[in-house]
Amino acid sequence: METLPADHPARSIIAGYLGQLAASIVLMHSVERIVFGGGVMSDGSLLPLVRDAAFRCLNGYIPALKDPVRMTDHICAPGLGTRAGIAGALFLAQAEYAQTRK
Repeated sequence: METLPADHPARSIIAGYLGQLAASIVLMHSVERIVFGGGVMSDGSLLPLVRDAAFRCLNGYIPALKDPVRMTDHICAPGLGTRAGIAGALFLAQAEYAQTRK
């Protein structure tokens, strides 16, 4: 994604698919937050497009997400940035280790 120009049509296509995914997750699982990270999201320009696409897909169906500003809290980047994956893996390993020590 970082090699594509900002106005490349692939960005809106990818954002549309990820927005549809986010809307489906919201509707099927009633989640409090969706976190998109990894290489595709690394430059930060795709996330607002994903939020817009999800907002359009939901079309006001979820009362708490009728305001596009609320989508910023609902669909976000990982709080630990690029370290989120390794931190999560370490947390799971620590939890598993603690479980086996009981």
